[in-house]
Amino acid sequence: MQITIDGNHHRLTPTQRKLLTRAVAQNINPKQELTSRQHAALVWLEEYGLIRSVPNKRGRTVYRPTDQGRLLVAQTGLTYRFLHKRGFPSYTGDPALAMRGEPEVLDAA
Repeated sequence: MQITIDGNHHRLTPTQRKLLTRAVAQNINPKQELTSRQHAALVWLEEYGLIRSVPNKRGRTVYRPTDQGRLLVAQTGLTYRFLHKRGFPSYTGDPALAMRGEPEVLDAA
């Protein structure tokens, strides 16, 4: 996916797309196990103003999307889907209803 930020064209990698879409569906905890590629993608997304780090209700720092990041996800039609806790082949967009420990499904519509 190619985006334009400040008049410059940038191509989002699959890792960047997945993390941005995940930030829209649920906050990203920077203390969770992140690969070096995912950490670099978070830094890039924050540098270009698509996500920002803010404290949550418990005072922990999490990444949330900015308005520009939410708009980008909405415009491109990216959705983040989870396996529903009731089981396959049921999916949900709500992280609270997702099956624990199952990998997420990134669906580029």
